[in-house]
Amino acid sequence: MIEIKELQKKFGKFEVLKNINLSCKKGECIALIGPNGWGMKIQASCMENEIVNNNFLKNTFDISTNGSLVLNTFNANYWDKYEGYDLDKDGMGDVPYHPLSLFAVLTENTPSAMLLYRSFMITLLDKSEKVLPSITPDNFVDNKPLMKSLPL
Repeated sequence: MIEIKELQKKFGKFEVLKNINLSCKKGECIALIGPNGWGMKIQASCMENEIVNNNFLKNTFDISTNGSLVLNTFNANYWDKYEGYDLDKDGMGDVPYHPLSLFAVLTENTPSAMLLYRSFMITLLDKSEKVLPSITPDNFVDNKPLMKSLPL
């Protein structure tokens, strides 16, 4: 087991970590993810990972990948971009969420495409993706996204 107690990190006056305590048992994986461009980048060679009970907040792209085959599962994560609904009031969305956007894939393969971010063409691409979801891999999906963020 690995244990961290009261970890702190500053860059000048900017405090990025404050009193972080965590423990990691053998076989367990823990990641610290904050608001940035990508919530998570998953390489095509990554497989059998379970991404469960995470908050994906304030990211330009929730998920990005360099491949089309997905051998990972997403369940019960909170996505701030999720626009679904919860009719049965169980705290989980009734409509699956697809966190991988086509523009994230394009940017992963061609980083200079980021110059087009927030342009009319990318807005059009995002809207067409909602109408034709077959453009991105079907199995990049959180079938039961959370409606409220998890307490930190």
